[in-house]
Amino acid sequence: MKAFQSAIRRKGEEASAAGGTEAMEAVLRQVVEEAPDRAQRREAIIGEAWTGLSGWRA
Repeated sequence: MKAFQSAIRRKGEEASAAGGTEAMEAVLRQVVEEAPDRAQRREAIIGEAWTGLSGWRA
């Protein structure tokens, strides 16, 4: 599980560096739209992994 969260966090860091909050929100939207039936779970996982990243939701 730690490796999974680390990989997601790295993607958040990359999105943040590439385009800040807008890029991070775009990545999240894309992931959620790919599996609407799992949208809530995916958003929760990403939100947890990205907590504390620059530009991410407070």
